[in-house]
Amino acid sequence: MDVNRILELDPNKEHEIIYDGYYEWKHCYHQFKNKSNADIDPNKLPLLDDEYLGDTGEPLENDDGREVYDPTQEIHYELYRTIGFKLVYKSKSFVRLLQDKINQLIDSGEIDLDDEDFDFDYIDELFDCHAGYSYLDSLFYEINCDDYEEIEDSEDDDLLWFTSSQLDEEGGEMSISELK
Repeated sequence: MDVNRILELDPNKEHEIIYDGYYEWKHCYHQFKNKSNADIDPNKLPLLDDEYLGDTGEPLENDDGREVYDPTQEIHYELYRTIGFKLVYKSKSFVRLLQDKINQLIDSGEIDLDDEDFDFDYIDELFDCHAGYSYLDSLFYEINCDDYEEIEDSEDDDLLWFTSSQLDEEGGEMSISELK
């Protein structure tokens, strides 16, 4: 989000803070959720073959912790599979605290808004905030914001299970809007 836009926000208002994020998984096997497997009992499903097992992911497991699959549908493979998530919070102090911290950095000369190479990623580095699910938690901590309230924590929910060789990338973008 543009720093100038943050500095223009009314610090005396309550704001909604949204982080639209994603995970990109590499060498991903998966099955989709559908009506036929909505109430599926993992304890009655066959074990997943070794070729579909991954080092990470969100597998479907039976009560013994063994990975299982739905035999009534195809197992899909994608070299890269992106799964999105959304985090929404509200806070009365977030914008004021963020503006204070940005202004401290401007006053100290650590950032120069007139520098054409300046972007918000640089502030992310100054605040030690990295793209991904914990981005807002890190930012709240770094600016000492403790009055935030979670409104939503959701993830793309079309997969019954997936396995992957690795989490290849995390990313996302924050936006802030004034609540009426």
